[in-house]
Amino acid sequence: MFDTQNQSDTELAIRRERRRLLLVIGGIAAVVLALVIALIAGRQDSRTADIEGVVRNGNVDYDGYREKVQIDMIETIVHPNLIGMAQHEVRARLVNNGDRTLTAIEVNGTMLGLDDATIARSTAYPIPRATQLPLLPGKDLSFSIKIDRPGSVGEERVKDHSIQLTGLRFQ
Repeated sequence: MFDTQNQSDTELAIRRERRRLLLVIGGIAAVVLALVIALIAGRQDSRTADIEGVVRNGNVDYDGYREKVQIDMIETIVHPNLIGMAQHEVRARLVNNGDRTLTAIEVNGTMLGLDDATIARSTAYPIPRATQLPLLPGKDLSFSIKIDRPGSVGEERVKDHSIQLTGLRFQ
């Protein structure tokens, strides 16, 4: 009789200890999640700060200099995932053929369908994201841009990719 009661008290104590442990683990997980969210939010703010001062189409400096920046596409690599989508990584080389130092570069990558319509688009910032170093006159920079192919679009419907220069910041 005492053994049964002792055993049930022990089981009850074990259950209580498990519940406490689960609560502690849940609390730690919540704190870690909050820190990750705060870190990501902080990075979003720094991303917009990275590209301040970029000039785009219609600006005299951009329009006069964009022809001096050459973009050569090197290769496209397709990275499939488990949910039926794929990410196309377009690797390219950018050459500064002008006489000014570039401190930020914005490019758009476009995935084109068989009818030359845009399937997907993505924006990348080779400078300052891929490298913090400015691109000096006469120098080049290798970079890649990733474009997510929608799951509803099969690989056979992708014709080509293109990369366009969309923004510059000068030193």
